Amino acid sequence: DNLKDGFNVESIEYNYTYNKDESDLILVSPNKVRGIVTETLEIILNLDRQGSWLFLKLFIGGILSYFLSCLIFLIPSKEFESKITLLVGAIFGAIGNRYFVDSVLPGVQVFTKADAVSNLIIILVVFNILIMILQHSSKNYFKFFQSPKNAFFYSLYSFTILLMAILIW
Repeated sequence: DNLKDGFNVESIEYNYTYNKDESDLILVSPNKVRGIVTETLEIILNLDRQGSWLFLKLFIGGILSYFLSCLIFLIPSKEFESKITLLVGAIFGAIGNRYFVDSVLPGVQVFTKADAVSNLIIILVVFNILIMILQHSSKNYFKFFQSPKNAFFYSLYSFTILLMAILIW
């Protein structure tokens, strides 16, 4: 009853151990001395968060920043300043979302799905920046990516596939 909304108790487990301390002796009978025995009880509550609202609440800013970075492929090549402006906004949005997620979630020393999604957003925004730079280059290094139409669809496709892989993981 005292859990916040969105949390459910998935299971309750327990472990107990007996600890014998030979340095702390007690008298158990007139002629018998032994080490004190204590019991340690560990109760483990496994909590589960329900719903996809938390995912949207945490990552909607980052996802919108990523889609903002994809819009550069739809802007004509002669509007280079507009593309740069969108990209600067997208990179600041992606990095800001990363810090928002880090401030909201408890700090742990393991790589979580939230870290993976935040890193994916930042990496793909940087990928879009690199593709935009290649498109304005005079050389054709990667003809497939240097086509604005291909770059737009490949970027969206890779984001979708990688995001689904992270969520399934």
